Amino acid sequence: MIIVDNFPYEGDINNINPNDIESVTVLKDAAAASIWGARAGNGVIVINTKKGNSLGGEQVEINVNTTIGNTPDLHYQPMISSADFIEIERMLFDRGFYNNFEISLSRTPLNPAVELFIRQRDHPEQKGAIEAEIEKLKGYDIRSDYEKYFYRAPVTQQYAFRTQGSNGTNRYHASVGYDRNQTEVVGNNNNRLTGMIGNHWSFLNKKLELTGQAAFTAQRTELNGLSEINYMGYRNIPTSKIYPYARLADESGHPLEVTKDYRLGYLQSVANDGLLDWSYKPLLDRDQQDQGRCLENGKKS
Repeated sequence: MIIVDNFPYEGDINNINPNDIESVTVLKDAAAASIWGARAGNGVIVINTKKGNSLGGEQVEINVNTTIGNTPDLHYQPMISSADFIEIERMLFDRGFYNNFEISLSRTPLNPAVELFIRQRDHPEQKGAIEAEIEKLKGYDIRSDYEKYFYRAPVTQQYAFRTQGSNGTNRYHASVGYDRNQTEVVGNNNNRLTGMIGNHWSFLNKKLELTGQAAFTAQRTELNGLSEINYMGYRNIPTSKIYPYARLADESGHPLEVTKDYRLGYLQSVANDGLLDWSYKPLLDRDQQDQGRCLENGKKS
């Protein structure tokens, strides 16, 4: 249970600007239940926001923070190399593991090395040229392309402005905050605008007090990064997910297709029949996805 300024808070706690918080108290067990009832059985987080002080005059506060993180290191965790992975595929191919997938009516996708093994079997006269292509695949590492095209250093920027004052019987405060969060995944961003304004009146020699406060939050989240493509996803053989020796772009940075839903030969055949290009290019998804959404929340007390 979350309590903000003595009222239960039903919204997302991420909508509260940390620059507007004066104190946070955590109540547990019987202490929480005795104050807030049965809903507080799992504990209570009590948040008090900043109010206008009684020092007199007007005060202005400006706060700017920037935090820069590190780009994820996908090579930190030791994993099977592309060369070893291809040799495992070769071993499985020699033992007939892919035979049923090769004749599947659902056009089960096969990784490029397996397609080369099939060509080598059907065209033994091309063995030397095909082996050269296989050796070339062994030198690729999808993690390097991920670090180059899909990940970046996360940057968090916070801007906060606050003014408060007092003229005896009246204390007032107002604040505006803007957060710009660039995540480590290219295309994913989270921006938030918050505002708060409040007044506190005292009457009858401070024996009677009246407080009014309103808050507003507008948040925009962009989820345009590719969550479906996972560099860990190649542990299943065969798989429609990406394989460790895949390439996302050529030497000039142009997007390349990766094996995903159907076999490459089948995709080429439907293209020759006049259908649209069904090939999957992750970099194009990164640039063309648009999954932004806006959330607004207003609060009065």
